[in-house]
Amino acid sequence: MRESRPRGGEGWPGAHRVALAGLLVLGAACSSEVPAPPLEGRALFVRERAGTVATAWIDLATGATGDLLAGAFPAAPDPLGKVALLVQSEDPPEGHRERLCTMPLPPAAGPCTALAPDAEFVRNPVWSADGAFVVYESSAASFRDLWRVAREGGEAHRLTDAAHGSFDPALSPDGSWLLFASSRDGDLELYRQPLGGGAAERLTTEAGDDRSPAFRPDGARIAYLSTRGPTTAVTTSLPDGGDASRLSPLTDGAVALSWSPDGRRLAVIVAGEGGAELLLIDAVRGLRLGSVPAIAANAPPAWTRGGDAALYAAPVEGRTLLHTVGADGVGARVLTTGAGADWLPRVSAPCP
Repeated sequence: MRESRPRGGEGWPGAHRVALAGLLVLGAACSSEVPAPPLEGRALFVRERAGTVATAWIDLATGATGDLLAGAFPAAPDPLGKVALLVQSEDPPEGHRERLCTMPLPPAAGPCTALAPDAEFVRNPVWSADGAFVVYESSAASFRDLWRVAREGGEAHRLTDAAHGSFDPALSPDGSWLLFASSRDGDLELYRQPLGGGAAERLTTEAGDDRSPAFRPDGARIAYLSTRGPTTAVTTSLPDGGDASRLSPLTDGAVALSWSPDGRRLAVIVAGEGGAELLLIDAVRGLRLGSVPAIAANAPPAWTRGGDAALYAAPVEGRTLLHTVGADGVGARVLTTGAGADWLPRVSAPCP
């Protein structure tokens, strides 16, 4: 059975502090003489200061920052650019609880409105491409299964029912398919299920875990993490599992990935004995473009809306700060300051 801890898209409550504690000393972020691409829009991220955790925001053009909600972790960005999708984490006397909620993006203000019932674990929420609904993991009625809830909240509908859990949801851009990982048949494998109803179809069959699937923005291919023997690397394939190509040894040690908006590049966090790095890959030719030091949190890098830069977390003199680098792996620079840790970036809509 898969252990109960964050995997795939989100390095959230519980696991992240352990990961960060061992990774803050990996080294300083590299610099480059190549001019960094201009940035615009807003990003949400996790800010840790003096033992407290909060979702914060940064204006990528001006560098202005502010806190949004304490005890919360940012999820996938709203396709409509109107709200922040968050997971609140609380530890009352009766036990740990997590809550899926939305709240207005700055400069608007308002409470974080719950979308679905609380549970011990609420993880990896993703939006439909049109922003009409959210699919997420929840332990509300099982070890971990996938649920669907409308943007406005209301009744949540259970999509999977597997004793050993279903994780890491990904939605096809056309809204037809739900892709996810599950250990229902032994190893953690990928499955595809029609969102309109129907049985799940197993896509991967090789020995070893397959997880963290992500659709290319045009829906024509997927990428995921595949473990074969002692090595985890990125594999790409058709959405039905066919024409699989494992990018090894290029991406050996992969812990997280994300597609660029145009689908021509992959940003991959890889970890090894010498530390961790963000690797930028030409996804069309399968070639390495460049790399920069990073932390090995299992949270995917974020891309700017135009795809000309990636956002990630990297160590700087005993701290973890947000950085940006051009799509070809050059022009790295630091975005945030302060003592503590800034990580888990999520790029939202352009600032008004």
